[in-house]
Amino acid sequence: MIKPPYFSKSRHNHKPLIFHGDYTERLTAWREFREGLETEPTALQLTLQLYQQCPLTHTKTNFFDRSTWPQAWNLIEKNDYNTVDRLLGMWYTLRLTDRFVQDEIDLIQCVDKNSNQLEKTNPYHALAVNHQYLVLENSAILHQKEFDNHFISQYTYFNL
Repeated sequence: MIKPPYFSKSRHNHKPLIFHGDYTERLTAWREFREGLETEPTALQLTLQLYQQCPLTHTKTNFFDRSTWPQAWNLIEKNDYNTVDRLLGMWYTLRLTDRFVQDEIDLIQCVDKNSNQLEKTNPYHALAVNHQYLVLENSAILHQKEFDNHFISQYTYFNL
């Protein structure tokens, strides 16, 4: 288990410094988190859990328009995240480790197969890493068969 140096220095405040510190603290905390993922058996789960704690704001980042996607360092600097920014944050976090740099990582927008038509307008966002799907909106890590049983992919960026 990764020791949480990336959390606030206060014993009473358990907010991740990655999202709640100043710029230098955020960069340092993000580096320490990524370094910890190198040997962490539950790296995917911890990454998903971390980005679930990311405060949501409104940005112009659009899943379908890559020209709106911030670079990793700009994402940390601005510290404004919509759902797509959170997905990109997870992707950058994994991609910028030695452990996952060679792995195929897909970014997916999908809908729930089991919801009614009105609910299908609410997309889900997921990363596919080594046949495991990290679904951001419901904090699930699913194997490919489980993912295919629950979701319909609308659009996928393959191995970015």
